[in-house]
Amino acid sequence: MIKVVKGKESVTSNLIINFVDTLGQWQAESDDLRHVEKEYLKYCKHYNKNNVNILGRTQYVPIDSWAIIMCDTIKNDKIEAYDKDYKYIVNCFVGEYADSPLDFKVLAKLFTDVREKAIELGATVAIPCIGANCYNALYKIIYEIFSDKVDVELF
Repeated sequence: MIKVVKGKESVTSNLIINFVDTLGQWQAESDDLRHVEKEYLKYCKHYNKNNVNILGRTQYVPIDSWAIIMCDTIKNDKIEAYDKDYKYIVNCFVGEYADSPLDFKVLAKLFTDVREKAIELGATVAIPCIGANCYNALYKIIYEIFSDKVDVELF
């Protein structure tokens, strides 16, 4: 099922998508998410230093900063040690720059990766609006990838 919710504060999903660039330019919007920003910067630095293209990759970062010790956010391992009520920010690397045009093939790959992880974990997914025509442009892709397999909240 796909439903629209009002604002991030209304999201109840376990996996919350965060669209980010590959150059390490994203900044957390609140102090509660500073650890997510640090993990994101560490991820970008690690892969960019090794000349690995991270476009189309996902990074799962626990919302609670104390839980960072439970998983390696570079390799994304041990995410299966999952509590049904636990939440992750899923950094989805969608473009080189924050204002790069969206590549719908990259988005489809990212959404497919998140869907597979959500199915594996029994989780739900929240996807933010990205731009004024978000739902018109992306709803078809979201519907095709998630609708009959994973519950999604659009915010």
